[in-house]
Amino acid sequence: MRRFAWPCLFLGTFLGCYLTQGETSGHHHGGNPYTGPTASVPGDLPCDVSNALMVCQGCHGPAPAGGAPMSLVSRADLMAMSVQYPGQTQGERCVLRMQGNPTQMPPAPQAVSPQTDIDAISAWIAAGYPAGTCGTQTSICTSGVAGTTNESEQMRPGEACRACHSSNGEGPMYKFMGTVFPTLHEPNDCVGASSQDYSGVQVIVIDAVGKEHVMSPNGAGNFMSSPSGFQMPFTAKVTYQGREIAMTTPQTDGDCNGCHTELGSNSAPGRIMLP
Repeated sequence: MRRFAWPCLFLGTFLGCYLTQGETSGHHHGGNPYTGPTASVPGDLPCDVSNALMVCQGCHGPAPAGGAPMSLVSRADLMAMSVQYPGQTQGERCVLRMQGNPTQMPPAPQAVSPQTDIDAISAWIAAGYPAGTCGTQTSICTSGVAGTTNESEQMRPGEACRACHSSNGEGPMYKFMGTVFPTLHEPNDCVGASSQDYSGVQVIVIDAVGKEHVMSPNGAGNFMSSPSGFQMPFTAKVTYQGREIAMTTPQTDGDCNGCHTELGSNSAPGRIMLP
């Protein structure tokens, strides 16, 4: 189980945003392809670690290719727990695979990783995965599908719902409103981690006396609710396939996408994302 603390609502924002192993992005929504803008996100890896992973990122890039099951471009990616090897992070798996355990990565005909690269990643892990300033991430619309702008509970995934409804006086005003995405940096109006592509994902908010309230994202990845008797402040977590990612710093604002933006604001690292 991973637990992190962020000043703003979940990491989804959640630290850690990527497809889980063996999972692919879905295109079952019948919506239009996403053709909107994306953003370039400053990297958060130390330069020696970023350089050591440069060859790996040919497949393990922001949008994994060539059969690669995950991205390895951010600190969150490398801190994520391995699905196939519980108890080990993806960073630890990188070191083992670069050492040829159980098989060599990068694969032939690529050259074997220099020991200096392996040592750089190993030392970074041993130091507690400190953030750096190298590398560049590009936000992507993982689903490839544009969200609807029509008035509905599936409209405008990723946008700050409560702020919008408050400013124009339209639409319902739920206590909690937000969007779950597969990865940490995804643009507005892109279909998120929909219930049909990621069955079983739940957003759980815990009130001041420990009472839990569960929300399930809809077909756009949006969630919303006004639980009765809910006492502020609250903490939150996202659960999926037996894993969870938690926001342990108490919050009082349920407009989740207000902090969990494409690039993150108010100290949030990015979107609310799958664990």
